[in-house]
Amino acid sequence: MLKQRVITAVVLLAILLPALLADNPVFFHAIVLLMVAAGAWEWGRLNGLGTVAALGSGALGLAAGLLTYFMGGLQADCKLLWLVAGLAWVVAGVVLLRLGVA
Repeated sequence: MLKQRVITAVVLLAILLPALLADNPVFFHAIVLLMVAAGAWEWGRLNGLGTVAALGSGALGLAAGLLTYFMGGLQADCKLLWLVAGLAWVVAGVVLLRLGVA
């Protein structure tokens, strides 16, 4: 198990380092967006969602990131965006706990 985790970490580091060092920040933005989508998918799976619902949460995370990017959200003051996103995660967590998710 540890061997697989180390291999995964090395592969992800090999992908992340060139994106960090690239002259164009778009590569880094794309990697972070994929990580957010994967995190949303994993969050769905950890909360007991089915395959389709977990993929939907990943797709929703990807869509939200793309929408933010194309609306110029990376250049804007994002305090309101962070507040809304943080509140959405807290509310979703509370709802899942109230529904009995372990």
